[in-house]
Amino acid sequence: MPSAAFIEQGDAAAGANDIAGCQRVARLIRRDGVVMPSPLMSLAALDLKYLEAAR
Repeated sequence: MPSAAFIEQGDAAAGANDIAGCQRVARLIRRDGVVMPSPLMSLAALDLKYLEAAR
């Protein structure tokens, strides 16, 4: 289970439509040992330039 701090950071980044922030939080959550669905792990690993271009 991700920590409350990670959840708050993720919510703030998502609310601000901050793609880089969302990716950063997802990576932190994964490094903390939380099991994540494969599609979310793939998005977290994707180069930021592709995520920004998809906007």
